[in-house]
Amino acid sequence: MSIKKKKLVRRICQTCGKAFKIRKSRLKWGGTYCSQYCQRNRPINKIEKICTICGKPYHVWPYELKKKAPTCSVQCTKKYIQDRYNKKVKCPVCNKEFWTPKKNPLKHCSMECRNIAYNGIQKGGSYRICPTCKKEFYVEKARLLRGEGIFCSRKCRDGSPNKSVEERIQEGGLVELECAWCGKKFVRSRFFKDIQKYCSQRCYKKSRNETYIETLTRETIEKHGFEFWQEKTIKCSKRPFFVDFFLPPNIIIECDGKFWHDPEKFPKSYQKDLRKRQALRKMGYKLYILTEDEIVKDIDKIIDKIALENHILRKRNPNSVVKQRKKTLIKKMCRYCGKEFVTIPSRERSHHFCSMNCKNNYYEIQTKCRRCGKIFKIKRYAIRRRYCSLECQIFHTKERNKKKCLNCKRYFSPNPADVKRGKAKYCSRKCFIEHKYHN
Repeated sequence: MSIKKKKLVRRICQTCGKAFKIRKSRLKWGGTYCSQYCQRNRPINKIEKICTICGKPYHVWPYELKKKAPTCSVQCTKKYIQDRYNKKVKCPVCNKEFWTPKKNPLKHCSMECRNIAYNGIQKGGSYRICPTCKKEFYVEKARLLRGEGIFCSRKCRDGSPNKSVEERIQEGGLVELECAWCGKKFVRSRFFKDIQKYCSQRCYKKSRNETYIETLTRETIEKHGFEFWQEKTIKCSKRPFFVDFFLPPNIIIECDGKFWHDPEKFPKSYQKDLRKRQALRKMGYKLYILTEDEIVKDIDKIIDKIALENHILRKRNPNSVVKQRKKTLIKKMCRYCGKEFVTIPSRERSHHFCSMNCKNNYYEIQTKCRRCGKIFKIKRYAIRRRYCSLECQIFHTKERNKKKCLNCKRYFSPNPADVKRGKAKYCSRKCFIEHKYHN
C-alpha cells in the first residue's frame, strides 16, 4: 500500500522570524505565526486616536474607523450623540432647560406648560370646573362642539361616582337612539350618535340597505313608471337566487360596484356571479349587467334603451305603493320553547332555536351526584358524567375500592387499575416483604 505524502510549505514567522513548515491545506486559516505564543505577542496594528469629548487617547482597529464614533467609552458616545442630534432649549413658561431634537424641536418642556401658553391664544373655548376634583381647566372650541371636556383628566373620568342612565343622558354622555329596522329605542355613547343605526347585529343583518348605485336605478325606473320588484328571489332547481331589479315578464337588472365585483380582489365571488348569470340565462331571463361607471354617467339612456328593446314592459299604477326592500324570511318553530321565529332561507337546516338561552337549555340535562346527592346540570353529550365535582369522584372511588391488607389486616384504598390486575393485596411495600419472607 503506498501512502500519500503530505504536501508541506515553508513559511517565516512574522514575530520571531523563524522558519517553519505547514500543510498546504491549512494556509486558508493561517500560516503567519509559528506558534500560539508568537500569535499572542504579535505586533498590534491598532491606530491611536484622541477622544473628542474627554480628550483621552484610545486604540482602534482600522476597520472600526468608519463604523465607530470618535469616542473612548459608552458614556462619551451618549454625550456625543446628544450634542450632535439634540440641542438645549429654554421653556418660555417655567424657564426650565431641556433637550430636544434638532429636526423637530419642541417649544415647551411639558403639556402643562403648553396648555398655559396656548390658553390665551386659542379663541372660542371656555373654562370649566371638573365635577370630581372641582379643578378649573380650559376646553377648546372643537372639543366643546363634540360634547367633550366634562372631566379634567382620565383619572377623574374613571373615578367619577356611578350615575343613572337618565342623569348621564341629561349630561350628554349617553344618547337615546331608535333602531332603523325594528323601531326599538336603545342607549349608546355620544360618539356613536351618527354611526350606529341598529340596536343589534340581528337587526343589521335583517335590513340590507340599498347602495348608492341601486338608489339611482330605482329612482330612474320610478320616473319612467315601470312595474318592478326590488331584491326578488327567483327559484332554481339547485338553490334560489337574489336579483337586484326584476321587470316583468323576464327582464333582470344587476348593479355591480367597483370594489365587491372586482375579479382580481374577489375571484371566488366573481365565479359565483358567473354561475348565477349562466343559470338565469338558461331559464330564459334577459340579463342587463350595469357597472358603477355606466350608472353614474347616464342611467337614463340605459333604461331608455332597455325600454326600446323590450316593448312589452308593463307600466305601474300611480296609486300602487312600492314596498321597502327586505330579505326573504322563513318562519320556524323553536325546538325548546315552541315559539315562532324568523330566519334566512340559507339557515333553514342549521337554525333551530329562537335564542341562545333556548339552545343552552335544550342541550342541558339535570342529574344527581352519586356521592353527595346534589343535582347539577350537564350537556347531552356528557351523559356518562356521574359526579358533580372531581373531589366527589376521588372520594367515591376510594370508598368503593376499599380492600383489606393480608399482613396487617388494615383497610386501604388502592388504585382501580391495580384492582383489575389483581395486584392490590398489601397496603405498603413493608407489609408485602413481611408477609412473603418472614411469615
